[in-house]
Amino acid sequence: MIRDWPSHGRPVFGVQKMIGVLTNFFGVIVGTAIGCLINAEIQQKYEDVLYAILGLIALGIGMESIAANMPKSHYQVLFIVSLAVGGLLGTWWDLDG
Repeated sequence: MIRDWPSHGRPVFGVQKMIGVLTNFFGVIVGTAIGCLINAEIQQKYEDVLYAILGLIALGIGMESIAANMPKSHYQVLFIVSLAVGGLLGTWWDLDG
């Protein structure tokens, strides 16, 4: 008998098990709908600022993850090599357009 169920000894089935996935799914759907509705209303300069802000947020989250996990890594050089190779390949394939 399995004793360490996540919900106080009762087994979790169905929707209860997938609440995070469903919340993410509906969040993406609602966010996409709102974005499509207001996209035509946003001026180019505001759109550029929003993209810059979202890029900085993603950069901050990534840097935090690196700072938290780099000391635990056994392959720190692999991280640096991966960034270098990724940068070279991205430039070669002209991913920026």
